[in-house]
Amino acid sequence: MLQTLNKYSYSNNKLFYQNLKKIAIPMGIASFFGSLLNMIDTLMISSLGDVSIAAVGSSNKLFFLMIVTLFGVYSGFGVFVSQYWGKKDIKRLQTIYMTAIITGIFISSIVSLIAIILPKQVLNVFSDNHEVIKVGVSYLRIVSLSFILSSLLFSVEMVSRSTENVKLPMFVATTGVVINTVLNYLLIFGNFGFKEMGVEGAAIATVISRIIQLVIYIIYILITKNPVLFLKISNIVFDKQLFKKIFMKSLPVVGNEFFWSLGIITIFAAYGRKGTEALASMQLFDTMVGLLTVFTWGIANSAAIMIGKKIGEKDIEEAKWYVKLFIFNSIFFGIITGFIILSTIPFIPVFFKSQSLLVIHNIQYLLLVFALYMPFNLLAATFIVGILRSGGDTAYAFLFEVTTLWGYSVPAAWFLALFTSFTIPLIYFIITFELVIKDLMCFMRYKSGKYIHNLVH
Repeated sequence: MLQTLNKYSYSNNKLFYQNLKKIAIPMGIASFFGSLLNMIDTLMISSLGDVSIAAVGSSNKLFFLMIVTLFGVYSGFGVFVSQYWGKKDIKRLQTIYMTAIITGIFISSIVSLIAIILPKQVLNVFSDNHEVIKVGVSYLRIVSLSFILSSLLFSVEMVSRSTENVKLPMFVATTGVVINTVLNYLLIFGNFGFKEMGVEGAAIATVISRIIQLVIYIIYILITKNPVLFLKISNIVFDKQLFKKIFMKSLPVVGNEFFWSLGIITIFAAYGRKGTEALASMQLFDTMVGLLTVFTWGIANSAAIMIGKKIGEKDIEEAKWYVKLFIFNSIFFGIITGFIILSTIPFIPVFFKSQSLLVIHNIQYLLLVFALYMPFNLLAATFIVGILRSGGDTAYAFLFEVTTLWGYSVPAAWFLALFTSFTIPLIYFIITFELVIKDLMCFMRYKSGKYIHNLVH
């Protein structure tokens, strides 16, 4: 046993762990500040009451659908970017970069129009509370102006991270948090002579901070003439076979993330049938989880970059060993993160003292369930995002993700919400068993050895 564990130790895999730290820590810091911003937003808005937090949480589900779909697009593109980065083929890398920007603008424009034209219809999916819908409409129409900006930010971050330039997104994310937090303080509550605007102030703060973040990226690119981020028209290659390959491999990833996010939103709507307090509980719980697990998810994202690069370098045996190391570390850090989450449960009444007792108890039990499932959660993310996708095995990643979510979690959530008196934490415990099923399916695919496909040679 000890001899087996020693194979995965730092002393026997120094280069792997050094690269993991170099990539995962800055990515984790960037994600931490993004989640911290979300947490600060949520705490400030939660002080306005259950209606406001439910309204903002419901409104943000449309943004969630867009950003996760874009994550699917950019994950698919990122497979090629990391492999072309390993091959040092900048022309095709920038071709994918340009394609990502155009695709992101197209998708975010559609979602923005939906938010502006049909905000009531969107919010009616989650709640029938008139006040929740009224507050949500005013927030959604303003915050939708940030959607296209977010897609542009996301595309630059994807290329930066896939080419191991992880410090730049960390800096931009940190700056965004500071600006957004200050603007929230001024605009939500009307401090220092500003007009008190409530949730509308939070939406305006989000738009302004996204503009400033994008300006920082543009200034950096123009000053440094970064060979990857500084797009040159002469580098764009109109290669039919390349675009066909990108489309065929990226489409399952996009479908994966779209149907996954749609599934999560559908489950959130099921929770809404349990009332406004249930929606508020889930929104606050999601925020807590986002903050507590940021460094953990860096492992899954690092796997996509490091394994993809090894495949691009045609070092397949080393790539396979990296896969084993990432599986081991996912289980190990999943357990550690689970204990960290458990340690925060006694402090929930302090964090959310303005919430009702039912909401506080819901969050505590939800965190307990999440902590128990955390090793399975991280392992599933590493398999889907890091191993199968970086290996170009996107069709199987899509199959495993969609069948477990839509075949089990979604119908179970609606059945339990409509036909039982089960509490929100108990429903969450039952439907999250989907992670165990998914891990088993992914592990079987991994053991088959058919998950690695070299896409760039």
